[in-house]
Amino acid sequence: TTGTVSKLPYPAESAFRIITEPVKLFIFHLVLQKPGILLREITSEISQTLGVTVSESAVYKVLSKGGFTRQKLTIYALQRDDVLREQFKDDVSVYTKEVIVFVDETGTNAKDAVRTHGYSLKGRALKAQ
Repeated sequence: TTGTVSKLPYPAESAFRIITEPVKLFIFHLVLQKPGILLREITSEISQTLGVTVSESAVYKVLSKGGFTRQKLTIYALQRDDVLREQFKDDVSVYTKEVIVFVDETGTNAKDAVRTHGYSLKGRALKAQ
């Protein structure tokens, strides 16, 4: 004869946890404040700030359902801001050329420190300075 098949109950410690609204809002806040933030950084912030452990896949699902997508990050240099450029000119104009030192940064690789992707709402360009 054949046996019966029944669903086994999940152990309490490995049961699926639903991410609460405050945690979702915290995730959205983090992404809006730091568009280039990584999933592991989000989970770490949640753990440190809220004391809740969530997986990266759960965070990704929250972002996806919340209308966020992973996009290429377009970075605009601060030097392109006309207001900041004028402020810099005003600040530097008080010094004589004998006290100004220029640093040559051609030996550094700034691409290593720059994030290339981040999260943004669907349909919106992802920009950072």
